[in-house]
Amino acid sequence: MEKLRVLYPVQSEERLTIDERSSIIALRSVNIEPVPVSLNTPEGIRNSRRRTTAGLYIGGGGDISPRMYHHPQHSKVSGVVASLDALQVKELKFAAAAGLPILGICRGGQALNVAFGGDLIQHLPDTVDEPHGVSIQVEDSQSKRAYHGVHIQPATRAREIFETGWIPNVISLHHQAVGKLGNGLVASGWSSHGVVEVIESEDPEIFQMGLQFHAELDERAMGQIVNPRVIFMRFAEAVNKIAPIGKRRAA
Repeated sequence: MEKLRVLYPVQSEERLTIDERSSIIALRSVNIEPVPVSLNTPEGIRNSRRRTTAGLYIGGGGDISPRMYHHPQHSKVSGVVASLDALQVKELKFAAAAGLPILGICRGGQALNVAFGGDLIQHLPDTVDEPHGVSIQVEDSQSKRAYHGVHIQPATRAREIFETGWIPNVISLHHQAVGKLGNGLVASGWSSHGVVEVIESEDPEIFQMGLQFHAELDERAMGQIVNPRVIFMRFAEAVNKIAPIGKRRAA
């Protein structure tokens, strides 16, 4: 079976982070080959790779610069790479304009919201007393994980995918979350304390989804109720519908 191809903007193609490696494993498990572009990829090569892909994926990582959504920076914001923020937002806008499926995990979901004109809560401990973990990129990240449940809104793409209104045990590795929703996006999942955990396009025909929790990290995390990789399966289905168009563009 020929692999599906999706664009994956990363900080460095030569030195992938643990978040990026975990995402690649999850994508390949559903027959998707991530096509990386980075800050150092020449524009011509980036354009060529974009033309041969049929979707966009953005995974976890450091914090997004509040300058991207015109807010002053909180003292707890860290790991900012402004050039990566700009690259990912640019690719998100390209993908949205082209009607390509988009999936964002953790930072990726936040980037989706920011690209569409939304903003972020910069430090959750200031607003909620609930375990959400921290954004980190180190090998012992498992020791930093937090776990909590997620309520899924009826009559949404998220409800259709997860087939339940309550996911009891998701992996959380962040200290930020979606604030004001971006244009054309709706929230479809929340933690028990009201933190937005899932966003999606308000148009049910468009696959644009952002998850705050890490569905890619551990197949056992959500217990027996939900297979967390199901979101990647459905992303692959959406990409597969677009893939022939991508091939024609590349020809």
